[in-house]
Amino acid sequence: MKVTICSRRDMETLTVRGEFPKNTAVISFYDTPDKRVRSAHYTAPDYTKLGCRLYQTAVDDLDPNDLGDYGLTVESFFPEADDLAAFIYEVFRAGEDIICECDYGDSRSAGCAAAIKEHFMHDGITVFADYRLCPNQMLYNKIHDALEKYKRYETSEYYYCAKPEEIRSRMEQVHGFAEIADSLRFSDKTACIDAKDRLEHLLDEQKLLCRSWDDAMRGFAEKRPCRFISLRMTGTEWIAGSNEQTPVIVRKAYVYAGEQIHIQLRMLRIRQERRRHRDILRRDVLFGKCGLREFDLLGVMFWDADERQIAVTPLIITNMQ
Repeated sequence: MKVTICSRRDMETLTVRGEFPKNTAVISFYDTPDKRVRSAHYTAPDYTKLGCRLYQTAVDDLDPNDLGDYGLTVESFFPEADDLAAFIYEVFRAGEDIICECDYGDSRSAGCAAAIKEHFMHDGITVFADYRLCPNQMLYNKIHDALEKYKRYETSEYYYCAKPEEIRSRMEQVHGFAEIADSLRFSDKTACIDAKDRLEHLLDEQKLLCRSWDDAMRGFAEKRPCRFISLRMTGTEWIAGSNEQTPVIVRKAYVYAGEQIHIQLRMLRIRQERRRHRDILRRDVLFGKCGLREFDLLGVMFWDADERQIAVTPLIITNMQ
């Protein structure tokens, strides 16, 4: 996804000359009606005739010291950030480029472009390093935070959560778990994602969390107490389970010290957010959109010497694809 910064004058030149690029969306920032920052002749630009994806919003080019004069706080500034993040992800999924436009093309549009580039390409610093630009930092932070939030929650359509009592029984021996146990929630996708992060943080503090299968195998060999694993699973294979009564079994082949090791996960049900959080295992989850090819896993593991494999009991799984 290519991200371009553009002034209002440059956009008018593109449209007059008929040079507006194909497969490109526009994010346009214009001034609010406040008389303190708008001249009597100011009008919002109209890009509807471009026929592209378009997001236009009124927001003033302010810094934190100006907010009080406008009755705003850092929290109340630019409340449209979440909606804009959803629009940006819509453009990203469509494989289109983005033009960020504002009146002068150096502050609001630059802050937006920097946030998009930092989130997707991790090079937002290139916008701040350009001496011709002065990115609005509040707008940058608002949009970047909204994009991170969207990625965290909205892109995880399918998720899995073991029964809360099972999670508690697996974690009860972990030092510090009792202090956070009552505050953990597993009622929906958002709660599960938050709970997963808190559990991983706790396990990291206790040095009880593996982040790779190599680390897990070394832990088994050294008889370390580490029993938990958290990582992105890719290239997995569906090997069993076709209805709600039979367990789902997913396997991945892994080579360690020249030997092929299998990782096997067993779970009973999959939760899907758009079905109101009901515990269900749907056929289209298994064989359609979500075939469990990739997912983020937090689970409990043990070494099955007879089968020469790592058996994993998943606690929480997110970002299932």
